[in-house]
Amino acid sequence: MNGLATLLTQKGFRVRGTDPSIDGATRTRLEMAGIDVFTTQDGSTITNNTQLVVTTAALPPTHPELTAAQEKGIPVIKYAAMLGVVMNSFTGIAVAGTHGKTSTSALTVAALRGAGLDPGFVIGGYIEQFGAGAHGGNTYLVAEACEYDRSFYNLHPKIAVITNIEADHLDIYADLNDIIDSFAHFVENLPNDGKLIYCAESPAAKKLASRFSGHSVSYGFTDAMFTATNIQNQNNQLIFQVTHNNTELATISLRLPGHHNVLNALASFVAGLQLGISAKALARGISEFSGVNRRFEQIGIARDITVIDDYAHHPTEIRAMLQGARQRFTTARIVVAFQPHQISRTKFFFTEFAAAFKLADHVLLPDIYIARDIERPADINSKNLAVKIQEAGTDATYTESFENTTATALWLLQPGDVFITVGAGNIYDVAHRVLSALQK
Repeated sequence: MNGLATLLTQKGFRVRGTDPSIDGATRTRLEMAGIDVFTTQDGSTITNNTQLVVTTAALPPTHPELTAAQEKGIPVIKYAAMLGVVMNSFTGIAVAGTHGKTSTSALTVAALRGAGLDPGFVIGGYIEQFGAGAHGGNTYLVAEACEYDRSFYNLHPKIAVITNIEADHLDIYADLNDIIDSFAHFVENLPNDGKLIYCAESPAAKKLASRFSGHSVSYGFTDAMFTATNIQNQNNQLIFQVTHNNTELATISLRLPGHHNVLNALASFVAGLQLGISAKALARGISEFSGVNRRFEQIGIARDITVIDDYAHHPTEIRAMLQGARQRFTTARIVVAFQPHQISRTKFFFTEFAAAFKLADHVLLPDIYIARDIERPADINSKNLAVKIQEAGTDATYTESFENTTATALWLLQPGDVFITVGAGNIYDVAHRVLSALQK
């Protein structure tokens, strides 16, 4: 939402917004962009001269802001619909998938910038290197295409990237097949000269591609049109070659950890090739990319303890993140603070979450971050998840609050350790609390 607000402001619109729990850094960035930010949501910020209200898909229909807009006769549309309107003014590159959308979108922007282009983008994260999470740009628009609430139906890109497809958002979808059907509907929005780029390492994405009648391009480690080969870990970078038809196209030095990010980088490289950009320029842009905030973001080091924050909130993402952490910190003890996101997601993946932390040495669990949840079963909670993780073989402690999580982390951590906060909620606050305490 804040990325779209920033882009619209750059395009000359006057934008104001409300968020009762906005963090200070985001608020400062928005206000510096000329956006009025309010923390009250009682409808008072919807003035008579408001022409359009854009809402997140998570907003309930009885929300005071919506009620005020309806009473004043002001049109209301969801975020994805507005993003679709914006994309129609560009050549759109939409990045979809259960995991990796933000990183792949940012890498795609970096790849295009490597060719001297100035693409627009709307990304669900702040990129320090770009100085923003959104930018008006020219010609191309790179944006995340979210499957929640079938939001990506609103987008009509020239290129659609599918990073992977797995079961998620099961409060919206019946099962994995229902999700694949939804992705199939999304890629039908591609024009006749459009292209589907999909990851061959994802069985569900391959299944989707087999149903697509248009032009598709695959990427992966094996059995794909474009492959990442000879992957090596050197000086905290992953070095690999991109090959096509047994021909080496480029060598990429990736600063991001984990083989999942190799696939994300490969996706962005392939997307750039489809636009006619040279392999050398794309590789240069990707190799210079330094990362997205909350995607294995190193917050700092104090007392020889490295503090990292990551957005992972699905079992697959957590496993991939920890694998990348182990590649980078081969001998360190890894302590994780995990804030589950949504009761419904925790319920659907309870057993999978418990098994996802096998590469961690200790897991701290504050209470679940509540988002969009209507049903709240009494037995689905962080305390019971801590027991389940313990049964799976990893030490785990239920900490309830952020205060207790911080205090327990400080008690556990020793020089040489790595402390990682994980989750889609506001668990990043614990990372900053721990680092601040260590620095003092």
